[in-house]
Amino acid sequence: LYMRNTKPNILIINDGNRRWAKERNLSIRDGYREMVKKIAFLCDDLKHKGFEKVYITLCSVSNLARPKEEVAIFYDEYLATADLSKNKIRIELHGNLNLIPEHFKNKYELLVEKTAENTDFTLHFMVNWSLDDEFVRIFNRLQSSHSKITEEILKENSDIKDTIDLIIRTGNRK
Repeated sequence: LYMRNTKPNILIINDGNRRWAKERNLSIRDGYREMVKKIAFLCDDLKHKGFEKVYITLCSVSNLARPKEEVAIFYDEYLATADLSKNKIRIELHGNLNLIPEHFKNKYELLVEKTAENTDFTLHFMVNWSLDDEFVRIFNRLQSSHSKITEEILKENSDIKDTIDLIIRTGNRK
């Protein structure tokens, strides 16, 4: 990947925060807080190495089935990511944004606005995202206007416009 003229596009499937916290006798909030610090550090490190962006799953659609208090914790903690970075990172949101609880939707929209002018690095948060959900959303959006879906049409309508070269899943699960 590093032999190309451009840096690879990376998607990190953020998993295992609760297990990590439990193994260390920390609260779930502390587990997410530590992950947010690591994400900010990762953004700074990737920027230093010449990368311009990274995609990170904030949560999957299935995470929304967890208790509301827990869902609120991860939405709340990830808001601090841009402030913890040493660089001026831009936050962009992708995924099923309609599923963000209204209270947090407003906060995330403000975060996107607040960081829109930042050009050091872009952190693409994949919010309420899973491939299954994305395929269903694309299909439902396009079925009445397209008799055939091509790769180009799929790419134009997908949450991630870049070709992902490397997928990393944290949490020691495969």
